[in-house]
Amino acid sequence: MGEREDVKDLIADSRLLVAYATRMGLGKAADITALIVASDEAEAQVAAGHLDPTLKASLTARVADLVRVIAPVTLLDLGSKWTPFKTSKLATIGRVGFAMAALVLIAATAYYTDFFLKANETLGQLNYIQTQNAQEKADWLYRAFKKNYSMIDLANPDEDNVHVGPFMTKFEELSALNDKMNTYVNAAYHLSIKASQDPIFSELVEFSVDKSIINGKMDQSVQAACNDATCKPLSATRPVAPALKPAPQIAHLTNYEKEMVEFLTLSGLPTISTETAARAVSSNELSTLTWQCKNIVETLYFLVLPALFGMLGCMVYQLRRILNPLVPNLSADRIAIRIALGGLAGVTVSLVLGPLRIVVVNGEKAGMELFGLAFLVGFSVDLFFRLLDGAIAAVSKPRAADAAA
Repeated sequence: MGEREDVKDLIADSRLLVAYATRMGLGKAADITALIVASDEAEAQVAAGHLDPTLKASLTARVADLVRVIAPVTLLDLGSKWTPFKTSKLATIGRVGFAMAALVLIAATAYYTDFFLKANETLGQLNYIQTQNAQEKADWLYRAFKKNYSMIDLANPDEDNVHVGPFMTKFEELSALNDKMNTYVNAAYHLSIKASQDPIFSELVEFSVDKSIINGKMDQSVQAACNDATCKPLSATRPVAPALKPAPQIAHLTNYEKEMVEFLTLSGLPTISTETAARAVSSNELSTLTWQCKNIVETLYFLVLPALFGMLGCMVYQLRRILNPLVPNLSADRIAIRIALGGLAGVTVSLVLGPLRIVVVNGEKAGMELFGLAFLVGFSVDLFFRLLDGAIAAVSKPRAADAAA
């Protein structure tokens, strides 16, 4: 750009500034008047074919002063043709592609967050089911029915009868438990299958499973389940989740157990009937499902979602930079490295906050605070690593002093 074009741009910008500052009541009247005079003189000199360098310097300084007065409004907001950073067509296409990638990341984060919430709820319900001693309650119910069968009519119970009241109470408890088992055991199957269909995620869960075995974190019931055919890795999970539990196989049962299974089935408790019919296998299968579900939840909570939220924070930060024309844009390779650092920072935060692991292991409602923190760390990844550097420096200084002494 030649000097004449540069001065013409200054003159045009000065008029934009004067118009805005005058109408908004910004700046001193003397400064605005001086800018008007300087711009008129500069325009006259440009038209005459010569320009006093001192006048150009004065005009530039007065424009800069008034720009500071109207901040945060900028010349670009007022419609100035001047731009600090030129953008090519390729750069514009890259910005659109980056925005589309951000939308994909948002969709992936939403998908895995929903997956986590469902898996965490299922884990809590499976843990609850295992504490209810369904088989003992079923045995009590059947014994009570046999003892008082002449007085108990499930269709028309006489609730005033002293024997019927406790029976119906226990029956209602088992009916509610049967519904929970039917819902959440099948939900656990679907979650395992869903996880196995995602190659990368299933590998992460498999790694978590192997780590649990190595560290000896499996309880005895799960270890027993893994010693028989019911314990399989996610990649070997049955391809289709059953709509209902399969009909009980009663050939190996005693006559008493066969009668109890038939009674539970006819009483509308098919899932508990199945659990009773295959007592040893089913209890282990429930433990296995709980263990698999816990590994899914832990993988999402400590690895996948913190990484996604950290990367999402980085992307939001970069999108805000793109919206600001006064800030230079990073190159594609630096943006990719920054996003990767955001994901690593999110995972680092999740691993450092180890005590939160209790929330997941107990199958309680795990809060979203960790994900929000991962997002903030990704958004301010520079500050996060600056704090790490400061912590390392603070630790290394005493050691250096001791070594010097």
